[in-house]
Amino acid sequence: MIKILHILEATLGGTRRHVIDLLRLIDLHQFEVTFCYSTERADENFFVELEDMKGRGVRCVEIKMHREISIIRDLKSFIDIYKLILKNNFDVIHAHSSKAGFLGRVAAKLVSWKIKTVYTPNSMALNINKMYKYLEKLVTPFTDVIIAVSESEKQEILNAKITKKVISINSGVKTFEKRKPNNSISNELNLHNDKMVVVSIGRLTRQKDPITFFQLAKSMLKSQYENSPFFVWIGDGELRSEVEKFISQNGIQSNCAILGWRTDVDHLLWGADIFILTSIYESFGYVTCEAMAHFLPVIATNVVGTSDIIEHGKTGYLVETGDYHKMAEYVEYLCKNDSVRNEMGLNGSKRVINHFNVNDMVNNTQNIYLQLLGES
Repeated sequence: MIKILHILEATLGGTRRHVIDLLRLIDLHQFEVTFCYSTERADENFFVELEDMKGRGVRCVEIKMHREISIIRDLKSFIDIYKLILKNNFDVIHAHSSKAGFLGRVAAKLVSWKIKTVYTPNSMALNINKMYKYLEKLVTPFTDVIIAVSESEKQEILNAKITKKVISINSGVKTFEKRKPNNSISNELNLHNDKMVVVSIGRLTRQKDPITFFQLAKSMLKSQYENSPFFVWIGDGELRSEVEKFISQNGIQSNCAILGWRTDVDHLLWGADIFILTSIYESFGYVTCEAMAHFLPVIATNVVGTSDIIEHGKTGYLVETGDYHKMAEYVEYLCKNDSVRNEMGLNGSKRVINHFNVNDMVNNTQNIYLQLLGES
């Protein structure tokens, strides 16, 4: 039995989703899996997922890790991870995101150079802080392979000259055979059933740029377009008060809603008409893929990861970051053209089935483990 250790600090967002999908579908007849995690940034949904993993037979071990760099706290986390690896004779360490990625890879190779190390950064944020680039280069000798979750993320890593030991395995989501439209959002918000609903999903953080989403709502409400759609954000985060202040100051409360974190996102997506992603950067973009799987056309920023998913003009539209004026043009066009909106939704669903299927992601990742150990 091959012994795998997955390490994760960022227990939220797309990174968590990626790891949970791997743990949910990995072949436990072939791999003995341990999951090392931190709850410093976890929400209530994570604990539900954690119980599911335990029930499936995944061994779960909590080790405190923190997002911010702190020599003392990081050293303690490193020692705990090192001890965990030393005691368990793992064959492969698969570390996810920057903090766990750094600590896990170094600890593994210090225990034994024979342990294979896999790193999935889920966005290195190389353009956000130059320090990340130096740290990633520093730990490259401790890395056997980096898995980028999209081809454009792989290219970004190569262009930054971090390492050549990088491959791409597309992340994936659950797919559906046919549309299942409903009035879930309309009913919850007391909207007329013929009111178009534009939705976005994500943390209310700088990365996701929610202000641009609500600037889009403002521009459409104040424009000459008579039947402005209703704008819904699903998610929460540190910018919530700032976003609510923007909504209030601009008088768009009647046309916007923030629903917070929900456990019924699948159901809510079936009640939407158009999906928007305003992110400044991504590595893949799970919510974009999920929206397409739900037969929704997507208007999104032309950033790493997202640009691999959307076919401009066929499954949706790509715009530059912050360009809510262009987004408004596309939203208005799609609202007025049911046939185009439906065709883009169908094209998007087919694209997800063919290129971003979660089962393919898990199978390809398992094959990497086997190749590293010389068993494939």
